[in-house]
Amino acid sequence: MSALSGITVSPDLASAFADAVQSSSTRFIKILIQNESLVHDISIPIDGSFEQDLEQLQRDDILPADSPAYILAKVDPPSSDWISIYYVPDTAQVREKMLYASTRVSFMKSLGSTLFTDSIFATSKTDLTAEAYVSHVRHNAAPHPLSKREQELADLRATENKAATYEGSRAKASHIGSGVGLNWSEEVEKAVTDLGGGVGNGLVIIAIDTKSETLVLHFSGDIEADSLSTSLPSSEPCYALFSWPNTSETDNGREVVFIYSCPSEAPIKNRMIYSSGSTSTYEAAKNILTSLIPPIAIASRKIETSNPKELMSSTKSGIAVYCGSSSGNRQAFAVAAKSLGLALAKDGRPLVYGGGSKGIMGVVSSGALEGGGRVIGVVPQAMVAGGGEDEKVSTIKVHINEAGREKVETIVVDTMHERKVEMAKRAEGFVGLPGGFGTFEEVLEVTTWTQLGIHDKPVVLLNVLSFWEPLRTLIKSGIDAGFIKPASERLIHFIDGPQNHEEHESFDWGKATLEALDNWERGRSDPLFVWSTAKTTYNST
Repeated sequence: MSALSGITVSPDLASAFADAVQSSSTRFIKILIQNESLVHDISIPIDGSFEQDLEQLQRDDILPADSPAYILAKVDPPSSDWISIYYVPDTAQVREKMLYASTRVSFMKSLGSTLFTDSIFATSKTDLTAEAYVSHVRHNAAPHPLSKREQELADLRATENKAATYEGSRAKASHIGSGVGLNWSEEVEKAVTDLGGGVGNGLVIIAIDTKSETLVLHFSGDIEADSLSTSLPSSEPCYALFSWPNTSETDNGREVVFIYSCPSEAPIKNRMIYSSGSTSTYEAAKNILTSLIPPIAIASRKIETSNPKELMSSTKSGIAVYCGSSSGNRQAFAVAAKSLGLALAKDGRPLVYGGGSKGIMGVVSSGALEGGGRVIGVVPQAMVAGGGEDEKVSTIKVHINEAGREKVETIVVDTMHERKVEMAKRAEGFVGLPGGFGTFEEVLEVTTWTQLGIHDKPVVLLNVLSFWEPLRTLIKSGIDAGFIKPASERLIHFIDGPQNHEEHESFDWGKATLEALDNWERGRSDPLFVWSTAKTTYNST
């Protein structure tokens, strides 16, 4: 279900491709992978025939000889089809070859694979000449004997192409009962309506009565997020709508995601029926939910899986934790970090942190891993080194393949600023443990972003052994001096723990942190900036 690289299409690229599909005046769209995202590089208009325009791809300023790229190409009328070109020269760097190869499948699904009728894999520019294209078309047109199974799969693809719409960039409105003739039973429509008005986590599973081509209710009820993957049928296709509280990215605090599950072992005929009805079912559900008062958001990106067990067990956003890469000189610091990591894992909240394995960083991440949680480390390129973290130099180095860290999803970025942005966009809240200058700077920057209205997310500081007390005093001094508004004192929540510091090693810092995050009240309903939530993670393995 998920992409191998996790890299996704940028909004700019999605918009450029949607415009090209509608205008029919663009011949080529060149796409690159930059900063863990698929971005639009250049568009080339139609100048002659398709074979004639291929000559433009021979130019070094368009396709350098040693740099990979994706090319979307519009074929000549009357066809409205597009073909995808994967240009990965033999002389390209190995890392770039692997990156473009691992992104190809998710790239096509994100743009809407039904628009593309052919693919060309090019390892040099000689594969992109008019003569090479004619030879490619001639080869594709040659008859190939098909087994019974292959013919069934060919029929399935034909059905998908006929019924599906362009889903990658812009969806078309639909109404209940439209599309391929699927009717909605009253119980399904009621279940979807009730889902939008519910609280907590809810799930509606919809099946198709193939005899009457009617959507029927398979299940409706409350479930824990961890039970989602085991609640869907394991051997039969289905549609599902899962709702959960999402206060960080929606105005009304709830969001619904549409899931199309089609196990590979399901009969071909059933897979064809469900595939052809997926889009219209999604659009009809969207119409129901957005017409409620208040309207309920439905995620624009649908989840499609051939194995329900692959579904992530948690839909919660991450918590960014800032802390030191040193251990400090008091055991209570490590105790608080371990407690926090375990609590995040137990609550199903991914830990987003600086990626290191030493000091407090290592303790909090080990706690999350020990609890079976998801851990995402964001590391600047300058800190990545083959020898692990080196205490003999002033620059901390992070060895992303260090033993025992295989389950940490590591994102390597170019700069420290990109690290902060990457962590912020993946987090619904920020937690500060004891640390040094870097920790101070990170905590104060995300607090400033809240003050400016860039986002509105909680900042919680674990005041272990009164570590953060000088900052609290400084904030009050700023208020007294007229530099900080009194209302801004709420921007940081301090967890002080027991008055007796001897009890700090036994205090449940993790539980107290989760309570503080959950009780946070947003100060504004319309942040000035919305972070991209596209998933761009790499597994360190």
